[in-house]
Amino acid sequence: MLMSIGLIFILGAVLGGILVIWSAKNDTTLGFQIDSGMFIAYAAYLGTPAVIAIAFYAWKSKAENLVKIAKRTQGLESSSLVETISGTDIEGV
Repeated sequence: MLMSIGLIFILGAVLGGILVIWSAKNDTTLGFQIDSGMFIAYAAYLGTPAVIAIAFYAWKSKAENLVKIAKRTQGLESSSLVETISGTDIEGV
């Protein structure tokens, strides 16, 4: 399932790039101003999943790092720093 979603995204990205370039070429050939709406939609199509993936990775890596730090600093005074950063009590870790 996940593989097919990735394949559909890649096909959409390639087809969208071709259509944006084709539309810009036709607009300039016909003497019209290039329609920026197609590029904006294409950039949103590419950018939205990228931003979501980066945000998820940042959130997940922060959580993993906090767990690692908490395990290494159990019983030390620096564990209060981990509690402050994470905003939670690390006693249950």
